[in-house]
Amino acid sequence: MIAAWAAVGAVGAAAGPPLGGLLVQASWRWVFLVNVPLGLVSLWYAARHVAESRDPASRGLPDLAGTLALMAGIGSLILALVKGREWGWGSAPTVLALALAAVLVAVTVVRSLRHPVPVLEPSILRVPSFAFAIASALAFFTAFGAMLLSGVLFLTGVWGHSILRAGLELAPGPIAALVFAVVASRVGPRLGMATVGAVGGLLVATGLACNAVRLEVAPDYLGAFLPGQLISGAGVGLAMPAFTAVAVTAVSARRFSTAIGISSMFRQVGGALGVAAFVAIVGTPTRGAAIESYRHGWYFMIVAAAVGSLLMLAARLAPVPAPSAPTEAVPAVA
Repeated sequence: MIAAWAAVGAVGAAAGPPLGGLLVQASWRWVFLVNVPLGLVSLWYAARHVAESRDPASRGLPDLAGTLALMAGIGSLILALVKGREWGWGSAPTVLALALAAVLVAVTVVRSLRHPVPVLEPSILRVPSFAFAIASALAFFTAFGAMLLSGVLFLTGVWGHSILRAGLELAPGPIAALVFAVVASRVGPRLGMATVGAVGGLLVATGLACNAVRLEVAPDYLGAFLPGQLISGAGVGLAMPAFTAVAVTAVSARRFSTAIGISSMFRQVGGALGVAAFVAIVGTPTRGAAIESYRHGWYFMIVAAAVGSLLMLAARLAPVPAPSAPTEAVPAVA
């Protein structure tokens, strides 16, 4: 199951850059419009073929107010990061947006402790291996989101390549992810998916370090850009399956869907924060200052990927909860 999921995701990632380049060449609007028929087909297929999973102990409607507060809080934080350079980091709008983000996230936490169907379930978050796994996903996808954006912007903005050419040049990374996702599914049962995920995070950090050391204003795709991309792609392929695997093995079968949902939410939040942080760090530098600005962005991504790797290792070493724990947890990934 993990191998199939990873392979499908990696194929999509490999096809995304060149297909996205073709769509943008036609019109940037197609990037958004193409999701409509794909989403409808997915809904139709899921309704016919995917079995619904429910927690029999769950009662009532989800916490809508807490969900909206979390969405608005994360949105406010992203707004502050994206506009902070323009507004000024000490300006009233930036400080207000950061304060609003802190208040709204705090409201979400308080409501989650009291609501019968919270957006963040404390009982699951108290399981150490699960908590470390979602923290790892948050850190890793912060690096991953920034890495995706930085590759496109560097190729098109610094080296001056077309959108289509940049898409084709980015494709080897996702292809490497496809290959190593299969490797992860083979070695994961022996080494433990958490261990495989930790190695993947370190490879991503290593690939980004290659970018920071080797890339210059003068284009050198084969000698400078491609090696780091292949190393990072291999790391992504190893790490991607680990987040879901570690999350679901930390809880009982009846909580699988909840665990996957929380893990996916932290992935998306991490990706959004990574893009916003990259924009805040790099800004819109002139061509002469581009390399130094991008290096700061790569350093940020290296730290985020390394932190994600260490947190995944912590999930591997986390103690197994007692059988009487609220989540009826099973042993963490060995």
